[in-house]
Amino acid sequence: MKSAQQEGLTFGQFEVLEALYSKGDMSIGSVMKKILSSVGTISVIVNNLVKLDYIEKLPCEDDKRVCILHLKDKGRDCIKRVAAKNAEMLEETFSVLTEEEKEELLIILKKVGGIYGQESN
Repeated sequence: MKSAQQEGLTFGQFEVLEALYSKGDMSIGSVMKKILSSVGTISVIVNNLVKLDYIEKLPCEDDKRVCILHLKDKGRDCIKRVAAKNAEMLEETFSVLTEEEKEELLIILKKVGGIYGQESN
């Protein structure tokens, strides 16, 4: 999160940019569910990201009531920088673990992630 703060992003803004970067264009509702946000909070986050020129809101062709969020080049560049810094930080953090410990941790994280993924469906 420190790297996101260095880019001037709040945690919520980081989450939205990361979701759009990893999943592509999404509706506001889909992003809201992915980052576990409330309606009021997601509106503020989205509007601020639009003002920063990181994302744009596009009309959905199938349903004019729905807005699709699209990551613009400026937002993509920002999230790439943050992701690179996060990767470096993670490598440094986990460098104290042996390869065996890293494999065990990965198994545990996948197990916990699998349970969480089942609950959110």
